[in-house]
Amino acid sequence: MLRSIVLLGLASSAAIAAPARAQPTADTPAAASINGRAVVADVRRILAANYVLPDMRPKLDAVLAKGLASGRYDVSDPAELATRINTDLASVAHDKHLGMHYDPREQAGLAARPAGAGADDAPPSADDIREAARFNHGSYPEYTPCRPLGLNSASFT
Repeated sequence: MLRSIVLLGLASSAAIAAPARAQPTADTPAAASINGRAVVADVRRILAANYVLPDMRPKLDAVLAKGLASGRYDVSDPAELATRINTDLASVAHDKHLGMHYDPREQAGLAARPAGAGADDAPPSADDIREAARFNHGSYPEYTPCRPLGLNSASFT
């Protein structure tokens, strides 16, 4: 579930999974302008393919489509866009794990990554684990890779 939400944020290049948002400071870049329609298109695509409850996918898509049609996402401030998307998703999903926020430092780091970095099937990096612990108030179990059933250790070389 965490990986699907992180993927949601990675696709938008301006948002990352979590209910709260960071405030810019002197050592973080200022909020950048963003194409809200493009972000919402990515969010819709990712939710349609990955949201954990398949029966909710059409409802999530419909609320985002309604927002697009009304011009609700035609904003240039990434933090405001994330707030509007979160509000609309929460109005139908009531899923406290589904959400995004804008973090200028995170956005700059994502933009600096090479293409393909942070793939959804990659094991979490040390930074990913620290970030998950921060978002979960310090509660994140030690990461231990699991082997799928039916595979032996020789398959993991």
